[in-house]
Amino acid sequence: MKVKIKAKFFGLPKDYHGDREIEMEVSEDFQQALEEIDSKTKIGIKEKLDKRFVILINGRNYRRALGNKGKLEEGDNLAFVPLVGGG
Repeated sequence: MKVKIKAKFFGLPKDYHGDREIEMEVSEDFQQALEEIDSKTKIGIKEKLDKRFVILINGRNYRRALGNKGKLEEGDNLAFVPLVGGG
């Protein structure tokens, strides 16, 4: 089943010429949806997840937002946010 989501990308490299905000229909399965988003954006989401950036779903860390279900819902807002280093 497909759901319509909105994805916003923060802190992308200056040479990235794609959309910084996209609306698209993706699989409700989170892992499959990441592959679909990555296919469209070509930014290497899966390799960078939790190392270079984190995904927020409706303002919450994706792990907490998804819980055990692992499914996106119609109208979810995803934000791809770069991690900041700490000392």
